[in-house]
Parts: sequence; structure tokens; C-alpha cells
Amino acid sequence: FMIDPFYILAIIVAVGIFYVIPIVIIYFTYKFAKRKLNGKIANSILTFMIIIFLYISYADFYPLENSYKRNFEEKTELNFPKSAKYLEKVSANSIFDFGGRMYCSKIEISENDYLKLENEIEKSNFIKVESYTEEMDTDVIFSKIKDSEIDKIYRSRTSFDEYFVIFLSDKKTLVLFYRKWT
Repeated sequence: FMIDPFYILAIIVAVGIFYVIPIVIIYFTYKFAKRKLNGKIANSILTFMIIIFLYISYADFYPLENSYKRNFEEKTELNFPKSAKYLEKVSANSIFDFGGRMYCSKIEISENDYLKLENEIEKSNFIKVESYTEEMDTDVIFSKIKDSEIDKIYRSRTSFDEYFVIFLSDKKTLVLFYRKWT
């Protein structure tokens, strides 16, 4: 088992750019603010910058539900169903994926929204396919779904990404799966 030295170098550069440099900027901004302003304002600035940094770092590894919704709307060019409730979701979108991205969610929607969305997807640029591409990270969701529970699978693919809309036979559950590779 040999680790590629370029991969290690890429991780070091990514950590430097996305973690070390922001921390150094926060530190020097705090030092400057402490010299030029009073202590309470400097501490408030420091607290604000740390909260923003932690929020961005957290959101990089654990996207908010809004990210899944926005991804659906961008890739399908349809409105996200109003009745949707997330049952499960998993993602792989950190700086360590080096441009790759993956969102996978299992949602439950009303039967009306299910039928409406099924009709809209059939009329769109999505192509009905027989199977989906599974990734190691998505087995959390896909391992709980039997092949017999899958009603229809639609895929939209470009040269650098693909999006699956998987309709389950209960007429209320969908699996939405997006992956981008570099």
C-alpha cells in the first residue's frame, strides 16, 4: 500500500489554504484590532471571526438541508417539493475531495407531489435508466433499499457530473443522488 506523494502534498496545500491562512489572518486581525481599538471591541471581532470560520468549516463537511435543496433545483431545473421531509442524507464535499462532490438524500413527499415530480422528470432532459451508480459513502442509504422497492430511475449526466432521481414504489419516497468528479 503506497500513498501517492502528490496526494499528501495536495492535502498539505489544502490545509494551508483553507485552515492555516484563515487562522493566521484571524490572529493578526485580532492583534491589530487590540492595538487600535479597545479590548471589548477587539474581543468581539475575534469572536465573530472565529464563529464565521467554524461555521464555514462545519458547513464544508456537513452541508445544510438547503444545500441539498439547491442542488436538486440546479440539476433538475424544477422546484423542490414543498411537502418534502428528509429521512436520511449523506454528503462528501470537503476540501479533501479536491473538487469532487456528492449529495445523496432520501426524502418523503406527498403522493400528489410524487406524481407531479415523476411527470415533470419524464418530460425533462432526464433519461430513464435501469441502474444507478453507487458509491461507498451512499451505502448508508442504498443498503436499506431493496431492488424490488425501486420503481423508476432517471439520470441526467454531463461530462463531469451525474444526477439520479430514484422513485420508490411506495409512491411517496425518493432518493436524490448527485456526484461530481474531477
